[in-house]
Amino acid sequence: MSLESKGSFQPYQTHFNAFTFLKPSRTYKTESIERNNGSVWTEQIISDKDSIFITIEHVNVAWFRQSTEDDMLDRNTFRKLATEFDIPEDKYVQIDKISPRTKGLIATSGKCTVARFVKRLKVLTDARNERGYPDTAVIFVNCGDSLTIPAEELVQKIDLITDAERTELAKAYENIGPLTPKDKNKVQFTISWDGIAKDMQGEVKLTAKGAAQTDFTVTIAEPTMTCDGTSITDDKTQWTGTWSLTCSDKRTANGVWTSLGKGKGQVGTGQDNKGKDVEFKIGKS
Repeated sequence: MSLESKGSFQPYQTHFNAFTFLKPSRTYKTESIERNNGSVWTEQIISDKDSIFITIEHVNVAWFRQSTEDDMLDRNTFRKLATEFDIPEDKYVQIDKISPRTKGLIATSGKCTVARFVKRLKVLTDARNERGYPDTAVIFVNCGDSLTIPAEELVQKIDLITDAERTELAKAYENIGPLTPKDKNKVQFTISWDGIAKDMQGEVKLTAKGAAQTDFTVTIAEPTMTCDGTSITDDKTQWTGTWSLTCSDKRTANGVWTSLGKGKGQVGTGQDNKGKDVEFKIGKS
């Protein structure tokens, strides 16, 4: 299995038409990856400010197995996503469309909609084993107002991009400028700081300073503050360590962190210089 990261891309460079259903904005971050010499395309669109996440994986020379379709219809798997956004099970709606073949689950509660589904985008081939199975898998989260159409309509309309849509996107982004390339050293985090923030989403930029030390910069939008810090890894366990930081409002804090497992991020706890508790979770690195 070969894997090639194509990095960030502009809206008119996408393989898919998702951007045509999003309000033009420079807040989107993109990521493109190809597998198996370009036979599988994966694209991701994220905007923390606008609370939207879309990931699309497309097999352009074949199709997914029945097991992939079954997984998208599995309520237990869907529950893991829905519960992250406090969406109860009685809001789950099954997607089961014959043409184009689209199967999965979608749920809406309050401001948030989440969906996991597979869909057939290519026309049927003449292959002897062709059964019309889906060739595209989509995971979708929206808790803002970036969409120009209802989320249920997006499920039906998402497709391979046309030349006309590509031209439309180039024109739409001509005046607002290109998207800012995704900084691969930045990862998302959630922080609760007594008296300052509760479950506040932010961004942390990591800079390795040797095998055991990582310097980082944390930005919190509200209240606006930037914190510079250092993380030291325990040379015996390699999965825990200490952290400390100093913020733009002169506040300092320190504590310990623990890894959640390879590729799963870290959690940290501690106190600031005023005795206030600090807890945070860094997402996948």
